[in-house]
Amino acid sequence: PTIYLYFLPFSFLVILLLLHPSSTMSQVFTAEQTLVVYSANLAAACLSLFGSAAIIINYIFFVNKTQLLYQLIFFLSIADFGASLSIGISQIVLFVDPVGNAEHGHRFCHIIRAFLNFFLVASFAWTASIALHSWVCSRQKPQIPIIWFHLVDWGIPLITLIIILAVPSTVVPDNMGGWCHASTAAHWALWFGPLLFSVVFSVFFYILILRKYSVDKSRPY
Repeated sequence: PTIYLYFLPFSFLVILLLLHPSSTMSQVFTAEQTLVVYSANLAAACLSLFGSAAIIINYIFFVNKTQLLYQLIFFLSIADFGASLSIGISQIVLFVDPVGNAEHGHRFCHIIRAFLNFFLVASFAWTASIALHSWVCSRQKPQIPIIWFHLVDWGIPLITLIIILAVPSTVVPDNMGGWCHASTAAHWALWFGPLLFSVVFSVFFYILILRKYSVDKSRPY
């Protein structure tokens, strides 16, 4: 079962490669260097795609589906798979036209960016849910029903998806160094904000878990 944990870093690999917005690439890199960056993004997306697919297949055929932890990891893998697929599509388009030709259609790029944000935020949410579930188990409390995780971990990303699709200004065309990119406000409010919250939330509960185990270990028996 611990093989699941080996694939989780692929999600963060994709996240790190996305931290450099495409809107500044032409100002920093040459055309050849920009293609190298696109290649790295596509390679990371493929790694995450295959890793997530492996977890999904393993869960479907080989795992005890009554275990809540495995269910959470399964849905995290679905979110990672969707994000990786969205990244792959966007990078392939950039390979075809690295200078952001408008012929590809800003609307199509807008939709891809919206679904990319949806799956990334869902990935953050499911990761935080795993931390919460681990804390609940460490306290030997009743498990949270999976329906509540679904409502939060798909509901919040759905809100960001609707906002991005409904507000055209959240995604702006980049005629200098890429296809299109999120506006600064949208990037912080709808992507980086949820990422920071997920990290702080997860670290907080893992600290509580470590603290509990350290206290239990120091008690005399």
